[in-house]
Amino acid sequence: MHSEVLAFAAVVAVVARILFPFFKNVSSPLRNVPGPASTRFTDLWYLWRVRRGGFEQDNIELHRKHGELDPAGLFLICPNTMLTPPPQAK
Repeated sequence: MHSEVLAFAAVVAVVARILFPFFKNVSSPLRNVPGPASTRFTDLWYLWRVRRGGFEQDNIELHRKHGELDPAGLFLICPNTMLTPPPQAK
Protein backbone atom coordinates (compact mmCIF):
# COMPACT_ATOMS: atom_id res chain seq x y z
CA MET A 1 0.00 0.00 0.00
CA HIS A 2 2.71 2.48 1.00
CA SER A 3 4.85 1.65 -2.02
CA GLU A 4 1.91 2.37 -4.35
CA VAL A 5 1.35 5.75 -2.72
CA LEU A 6 5.06 6.57 -2.95
CA ALA A 7 5.18 5.51 -6.58
CA PHE A 8 2.14 7.65 -7.37
CA ALA A 9 3.66 10.63 -5.55
CA ALA A 10 6.90 10.17 -7.48
CA VAL A 11 5.06 10.10 -10.81
CA VAL A 12 3.09 13.22 -9.88
CA ALA A 13 6.31 15.00 -8.86
CA VAL A 14 8.06 14.10 -12.12
CA VAL A 15 5.09 15.16 -14.25
CA ALA A 16 4.77 18.43 -12.32
CA ARG A 17 8.51 19.08 -12.73
CA ILE A 18 8.21 18.60 -16.49
CA LEU A 19 4.97 20.55 -17.03
CA PHE A 20 5.52 23.44 -14.62
CA PRO A 21 7.95 25.37 -16.89
CA PHE A 22 5.49 25.15 -19.79
CA PHE A 23 2.58 26.48 -17.74
CA LYS A 24 4.82 29.16 -16.25
CA ASN A 25 5.86 30.23 -19.76
CA VAL A 26 2.26 30.51 -20.97
CA SER A 27 1.36 32.84 -18.11
CA SER A 28 4.62 34.82 -18.08
CA PRO A 29 4.57 38.52 -18.98
CA LEU A 30 7.79 37.81 -20.93
CA ARG A 31 6.08 35.37 -23.31
CA ASN A 32 6.08 37.94 -26.14
CA VAL A 33 9.74 38.93 -25.78
CA PRO A 34 11.71 37.47 -28.73
CA GLY A 35 14.68 35.17 -28.33
CA PRO A 36 15.78 31.57 -28.80
CA ALA A 37 12.98 29.14 -27.88
CA SER A 38 15.06 27.13 -25.41
CA THR A 39 15.74 30.26 -23.33
CA ARG A 40 12.17 30.27 -22.07
CA PHE A 41 12.77 27.09 -20.08
CA THR A 42 16.46 26.83 -19.18
CA ASP A 43 19.73 28.75 -18.78
CA LEU A 44 21.63 26.19 -20.86
CA TRP A 45 21.57 28.24 -24.10
CA TYR A 46 23.17 31.22 -22.35
CA LEU A 47 25.69 29.10 -20.44
CA TRP A 48 26.70 27.27 -23.61
CA ARG A 49 27.22 30.54 -25.52
CA VAL A 50 29.30 32.05 -22.72
CA ARG A 51 31.33 28.85 -22.29
CA ARG A 52 32.29 28.61 -25.97
CA GLY A 53 33.23 32.30 -26.05
CA GLY A 54 32.15 35.11 -28.33
CA PHE A 55 28.87 35.88 -26.59
CA GLU A 56 29.33 39.50 -27.61
CA GLN A 57 29.01 38.45 -31.26
CA ASP A 58 25.94 36.36 -30.42
CA ASN A 59 24.47 39.43 -28.72
CA ILE A 60 24.99 41.54 -31.85
CA GLU A 61 23.56 38.76 -34.05
CA LEU A 62 20.43 38.52 -31.88
CA HIS A 63 19.86 42.24 -32.31
CA ARG A 64 20.33 41.97 -36.07
CA LYS A 65 17.96 39.00 -36.29
CA HIS A 66 15.19 40.19 -33.95
CA GLY A 67 15.72 43.96 -33.96
CA GLU A 68 12.57 44.72 -35.93
CA LEU A 69 10.42 42.50 -33.72
CA ASP A 70 10.94 44.46 -30.53
CA PRO A 71 11.39 48.24 -30.78
CA ALA A 72 12.94 48.35 -27.30
CA GLY A 73 15.62 45.88 -28.41
CA LEU A 74 15.02 43.44 -25.55
CA PHE A 75 15.65 39.71 -25.98
CA LEU A 76 15.17 36.75 -23.69
CA ILE A 77 18.43 34.87 -23.02
CA CYS A 78 17.43 32.95 -19.86
CA PRO A 79 14.15 32.46 -18.05
CA ASN A 80 13.33 35.87 -16.55
CA THR A 81 16.54 37.42 -17.99
CA MET A 82 16.46 39.91 -20.82
CA LEU A 83 19.33 41.20 -22.91
CA THR A 84 19.45 44.91 -23.67
CA PRO A 85 21.04 46.33 -26.81
CA PRO A 86 24.65 47.47 -26.72
CA PRO A 87 25.04 51.27 -26.58
CA GLN A 88 26.35 51.51 -30.18
CA ALA A 89 23.28 49.61 -31.47
CA LYS A 90 20.89 52.48 -30.70
